[in-house]
Amino acid sequence: MLALYETRLALADICRIVEWLPLLSDLHCRSIRLGALPCMTFGKFAKYMCSQHISKRQRFRCLRLGYDDGDSIMEIVRCVMGLALAFPAFDYTAVPNYVTAEFMKAIKSTIALKECKQYAPRLKRLLFTKTG
Repeated sequence: MLALYETRLALADICRIVEWLPLLSDLHCRSIRLGALPCMTFGKFAKYMCSQHISKRQRFRCLRLGYDDGDSIMEIVRCVMGLALAFPAFDYTAVPNYVTAEFMKAIKSTIALKECKQYAPRLKRLLFTKTG
């Protein structure tokens, strides 16, 4: 487990950390954001994340997030879904209890999009999230 509570990480930072630490299974951080990724539809974003050639040997499975008032639930959902697509072992995220319902509703609505249909089996694992 790696804890970075004072750090707001971009999705690309998390991908690099996991690649550099192949035995890492759990990451705890303050917040997550898309960062410098270009604005794109979820379908294009999902295809991009699936194409990242990240080693299948990675053990990364859990992301525990803090939540700041300025954070966007939809941006966090896109990041978490991107991690689920990029890392085969990633199967849950934990968010603070007070945003769990909103977080789960955002995941469900994104999975329901027509452009997500082909990714739905991998993304549905996120609906059984553990809360913290």
